[in-house]
Amino acid sequence: MKEKNMFSGILLSIFSIAALVISILWIRNSFLIYISYFYILWLAFIILGLYCYRRMKVKNNKVFASVFFGLTTYLIILLVLTIVIISITNSMP
Repeated sequence: MKEKNMFSGILLSIFSIAALVISILWIRNSFLIYISYFYILWLAFIILGLYCYRRMKVKNNKVFASVFFGLTTYLIILLVLTIVIISITNSMP
């Protein structure tokens, strides 16, 4: 079970980093559109996580709380990274 969770976590991070890079290349100058896209992506991850949680039928609420906290922390880190990368790419000629 731990290997499955680790694999899905790695898959989640690879997918979100790919989405981050693609969206930066796609909408580099429009900050507001990018942030709204980012939050839609995060909402999709939360819905996906809730769906997986219901499918697994885990009775332990601590697992779900830690997953939700992890996703929220992940969102904040990616948001800071996004702001830094966008400011760097906008300062380039």
